[in-house]
Amino acid sequence: MTLDEYRLVIFRKVTSCSGELAGQWIIDEAAGELETGNISAVDRTSFWRQLNADLSAESRKRHLIIEKQGAASLSQIIAAAQAVIAQHQAQATARK
Repeated sequence: MTLDEYRLVIFRKVTSCSGELAGQWIIDEAAGELETGNISAVDRTSFWRQLNADLSAESRKRHLIIEKQGAASLSQIIAAAQAVIAQHQAQATARK
């Protein structure tokens, strides 16, 4: 599986999970996989940047098509996941 394919797997898991904690757990699990894999710091940074952009785009898209209640719930899940992504990006930057 390529890094882009893995990013899509994580994206799908986050956007279909049941709550904020589940989304955060998925991101933390992905971070662990990236840390233990043979992935360069540059590639990890790119992974997080692209996943964050994908989640932002999905949040905007869902706001347009889903009723307010469902969109708000997904937005909370995405926001929680993005907060964890920001933590992992900061850690990756600090290690460079």
